[in-house]
Amino acid sequence: MATIVIVGDIGGQRQVLEKVITELGGDPVTGHLPADLTVVQVGDLVRMQDCPHLDSDGCVAIADRMLHGGPGRWIQLLGNHDTAAIGGPRMPAWGTANPVSPTTLATLNRWWHDREADLAVAMTGQDRDSLITHAGLTRAR
Repeated sequence: MATIVIVGDIGGQRQVLEKVITELGGDPVTGHLPADLTVVQVGDLVRMQDCPHLDSDGCVAIADRMLHGGPGRWIQLLGNHDTAAIGGPRMPAWGTANPVSPTTLATLNRWWHDREADLAVAMTGQDRDSLITHAGLTRAR
């Protein structure tokens, strides 16, 4: 039986993301995941507020390796911070600065345009079907 793990907001905390992947038996450097594991990362890899101790760019780079190192076993969703980075709505308190690099912006845009990341995923389990999303999924969005 396959295991599904849902990983919540990372918010630029690269060390936390690396620890979670490693504890699940994965490798954040190679993108390898165990064959019987599926990870759904529900978005907000980045943090739109500029915090010097955070590494949003590193988090997106790790997730990109995971997406391509275990195709179909790492499912990437976008959260409100991720979508704000590529031009979506943003909270006024975040200011106008974009704390991610051009490389990270290119990766987030590629995920969106190539459908490598989405706003939600439907999954079928033994006992029930589930819709997994970051939050705020509405008909308008």
